[in-house]
Amino acid sequence: MDTYRIPLVWQMYGHCDVDANSLVDAIEIALGPDTPLPDGCYVEDSVGVDYEVLELDQETTT
Repeated sequence: MDTYRIPLVWQMYGHCDVDANSLVDAIEIALGPDTPLPDGCYVEDSVGVDYEVLELDQETTT
């Protein structure tokens, strides 16, 4: 039996409290690189194969 390394992706859901002057600014800050991801919950049935990465992995191993 062979072993395969399958890249998986899934979604998490959480909230981030942001101090900002407007909703637009708050969204920009929340999505920015300096804001850590919040603790979250797994979104049910959101797991899937990352086929782009799988293809790249296959190309580099052949």
